[in-house]
Amino acid sequence: MSDLSPEMRTFHLEEWKSLREEVATAVRETRDAERYVLVGCFAIWMWILREHERAYVLALVLPVIAAVLGAWRVKALDEAIGYLGGYLRNLETRLGDPDSGWERYFRGVDGENRRAHEVGRSARAFWIITIIGSVVVSVAVGITVWNSSERAPSSSAVYVLH
Repeated sequence: MSDLSPEMRTFHLEEWKSLREEVATAVRETRDAERYVLVGCFAIWMWILREHERAYVLALVLPVIAAVLGAWRVKALDEAIGYLGGYLRNLETRLGDPDSGWERYFRGVDGENRRAHEVGRSARAFWIITIIGSVVVSVAVGITVWNSSERAPSSSAVYVLH
């Protein structure tokens, strides 16, 4: 056990609980960012495909910007989670057995960060695919709208003719 006074032990236990909640909140925020970026991209693409107006083609940069900003935000959250995890490992060592605790387990026996290998790879793959996909789909939607609006008269031109 630790050599902490009962007051300090209570303080560190409360701090540990608070930081664990902060980690859980950050993890939820990373998942929310993934979902919101995908939904936002699809909404913009569908809106532009529905409207078929060349003027809206410039809005196709928005899904790419959203994907890049989402990836950046998630990277910042992941780094913050890593810092919190390091501090929580120190707290676990001071409050209990230095070889046990969730953060110690996550770090692994050999010091390898299991989270960085398992979750980190899938998160990086998700954002790389999302960014590349948003560029490809935005270009495809732009070409489709640009070419189709050439052939069909615009709705305002049809309205004036009637």
